[in-house]
Amino acid sequence: MTRRQAPSQFSRKNDSPKFLAAMEAMRRPIPGGFANKAGLMGDAALARLYKAGQGTVRRWRRECGVPSRARENRDNAQMPESFIEIACGKTVKEAARYFGRDTRTIRRWFAYAGLTPKTERFVSTRAVKRAELDQSIPSLAAHHLRRFYPSVHRADIRLKENERITWGDERKLPDGGRGLYYVAGLGAIPDYEMIALARDHGFMDAPTWP
Repeated sequence: MTRRQAPSQFSRKNDSPKFLAAMEAMRRPIPGGFANKAGLMGDAALARLYKAGQGTVRRWRRECGVPSRARENRDNAQMPESFIEIACGKTVKEAARYFGRDTRTIRRWFAYAGLTPKTERFVSTRAVKRAELDQSIPSLAAHHLRRFYPSVHRADIRLKENERITWGDERKLPDGGRGLYYVAGLGAIPDYEMIALARDHGFMDAPTWP
């Protein structure tokens, strides 16, 4: 006669309320501040941040009532209002980590904002491919000044791609900031003053490209 094997205490048959409550208590609790970060970051970024599986992250989302972002929503996400100030001086990877987005989205935001991401090693203006830059003199001068100032950008940049509100509108600048550039430490100055400042730092209006 064969001895019957005792059922394991973790058998699927052991589904009493007390057992299920004990198993629930063993699950990792929701970290503090998770709901705020979950509204800004994707599941993969949250999993890396909290050193948890994506299944755990999705459970936390359900319990917090913060839905997960679909892949297409992440790819088509609108640029945050804070991107211009925060992204200046950062590499694509640094900005991606900060905003919890993929590098493709971050590169799109850089291009839309008219910013050039910091490179891992110094690359002079002359070494940048011509096609990668807006070839207007103010844009080239602003790009040159970013070697000396942490943030340089147009004051009339729109904060959201499908809206008309500009960075200058929010700061009550005349004409929404048109014709002005923001330079960290100096504020919003006319584009011709920004170009003159760039010349003082070695900028040439017509550089020779390789």
